[in-house]
Amino acid sequence: MFCCVKGSDRKKQGKKETTWRIFSLKELQLATNNFNYDNKLGEGGFGSVYWGQLWDGSQIAVKRLKSWSNKAEVEFSVEVEILARVRHKNLLTLRGYCSEGQERLIVYDYMTNLSLTSHLHGQHSAECHLDWARRLEIAIGAAEGIAYLHHHATPHIIHRDIKASNILLDSDFKAQVADFGFARLVPDGATHVTTNIKGTLGYLAPEYAMLGKASEACDVYSFGILLLELVTGRKPLEKLGPSSHRRPITEWALPLARERKFDELADPKLSGMYSEEELKRVVLIGLVCAHSQPEKRPIMLEVMELLRGENKERFRVLESHEMFERGGESVEDIGVKEPKQEEEQENQEIVVKKLQYQKLPEHLVNLSVLKLDGSCFSVHIARNATVSMLKSAVEEEFCVSFKDENKKLWSVVWSHFCLCHNGRNIISDRACIQKYGIKDGDQLYFIQNMRIDLAPNTPKQFKNKRGQVKQCRRGIETHHRITTDVRNHCLKGLLSCSRFQRPKGNALEYYSRGLSYED
Repeated sequence: MFCCVKGSDRKKQGKKETTWRIFSLKELQLATNNFNYDNKLGEGGFGSVYWGQLWDGSQIAVKRLKSWSNKAEVEFSVEVEILARVRHKNLLTLRGYCSEGQERLIVYDYMTNLSLTSHLHGQHSAECHLDWARRLEIAIGAAEGIAYLHHHATPHIIHRDIKASNILLDSDFKAQVADFGFARLVPDGATHVTTNIKGTLGYLAPEYAMLGKASEACDVYSFGILLLELVTGRKPLEKLGPSSHRRPITEWALPLARERKFDELADPKLSGMYSEEELKRVVLIGLVCAHSQPEKRPIMLEVMELLRGENKERFRVLESHEMFERGGESVEDIGVKEPKQEEEQENQEIVVKKLQYQKLPEHLVNLSVLKLDGSCFSVHIARNATVSMLKSAVEEEFCVSFKDENKKLWSVVWSHFCLCHNGRNIISDRACIQKYGIKDGDQLYFIQNMRIDLAPNTPKQFKNKRGQVKQCRRGIETHHRITTDVRNHCLKGLLSCSRFQRPKGNALEYYSRGLSYED
């Protein structure tokens, strides 16, 4: 969202006392000059935001949904309901709304300093209005707003779209958390809610991006990415060269934090004008919040205290966390226990001797970019695995279904099974079947937390292919001339690659390390 709002200045114990009302469509048309293009502040997938001025001279921002639909109606209702029930100095305040015919509009006070994104990456980024003191104050204010949602709102609220463009800045650069269109109310006693995946790439927690399990820990992850963005001035995902690969900010920041090179993490626009201790504190808090395992992340009340510098003992414990030790684990494996050196060497030796590889046909290269993260879990699947059986096993394990609007997700998942590690090799299933005798019902390990992107040169019709699983599979296979034999090698090989051990990190990288590929 790119709307700009400011709540009432009347505050009481961290809350804002304010009233909202229902606007008429005619009133908002007059205020925005009939939604004139010159009044447009920004737009996104939801629609557009317009500047306007009411008859009393007060300035407003009007969020206008792009088109009426059941989906838009739900998001409109959710945002109005949540905005109407929350009151906090660091949360967006509802001024009113309009629901006439097919028009759905939400009204806020106009916010002169726009969003955090505009100052870090947008129209105001070169002006450097954000000195270090302001950045720290923004971080603390945003944390207070999110903590209110998680711990004080009744029922508790998960935002699901914490990002820089949803942190709005008033005339004093005070932070207000905005855009509650994706927010969810958490029933009493529930640890998470399972829902369709909404949000922004780069900010999504792994367990939410893959499983659709939204929890307060997902907001903590997003806030951790936001803290790193605020300190470094870098975007959550950065494209590396001409390739389609984009590096997460954590992969760049964590090694520097381990080497205690915090000066290299600071935004160059700060020109060295910052407190080294405060900057270090924010970086370490951001990295811990962005832990790949949700149970290892702090809660927002604790994050708020750490940012304020109130819990010095807890920060000393955080500073000595194993993830910040030199030579520690990769970003994907933060919190995963590292295997003993002897075991790793023994396993590596077995792999080199017994696993055979085939060279990938050129026409399969760069079909997809594949990254496998996290720990392994088990699924039962028969020896002669079919696409439908694999689909059923994955769905049963995750308690999800690749149906309806998620059909396009399955086409992406299938491209993953057609390839091993960005098209560099295909693992042959024959060695595993012949030498180890994989039988029906054997427990095969499948790797959790996949992050998959179809490459830019993949035809658009396959990226958004809808229909049956078989249609998605055939479309991809036909275009890339994937034969049945090649498909079966990929499918069974990928499933069996972690059959005999649980390697840390990217399993395919682990197995292919130091091996030569044979025709």
